[in-house]
Amino acid sequence: MKLVNIILCFFISVTLRAQCDILDLERYNALSTVIYIDNLPQDILCLAFQDYYSSIPACKYDSIQIISQESNLKEVFVTSPKARKGFLYVNRVVNDMLNTDPCPKIIRYIYNNTSITSKKDVMQIVKLRKKNIKALNVSHDEQSNEIIVHIYTDGKKM
Repeated sequence: MKLVNIILCFFISVTLRAQCDILDLERYNALSTVIYIDNLPQDILCLAFQDYYSSIPACKYDSIQIISQESNLKEVFVTSPKARKGFLYVNRVVNDMLNTDPCPKIIRYIYNNTSITSKKDVMQIVKLRKKNIKALNVSHDEQSNEIIVHIYTDGKKM
């Protein structure tokens, strides 16, 4: 009789624990997820950057996950392996603008008066050092609903 009671108590505790784990998992899966790559939301990156990031194996990224229970939001911050401080700085400035004006659909980079369209162009910006940035101008083009980022490294005036 004692053995039956012990087995029954064990079975009930395991069942209750499994139900609690399932409820926690459902609560976790119900969170909205926002992924930031190199300090920017993944969904507004231009095509050249999306191609670059998709070519990097997932195991190469450094990541941190932040889960906010109050706002039902899970934020995943990912840093690409070749991103340097200059590029991360530029993206923090852009992200600050997004926090005040969250409407833009895409980010367009212009590096020394040249629009970024290829992987080679992307690599120039990703490897950018902060000390090499001479001028930075971030603006919102309301007609095209883009954030336009002008980066100058060779002393050219805007």
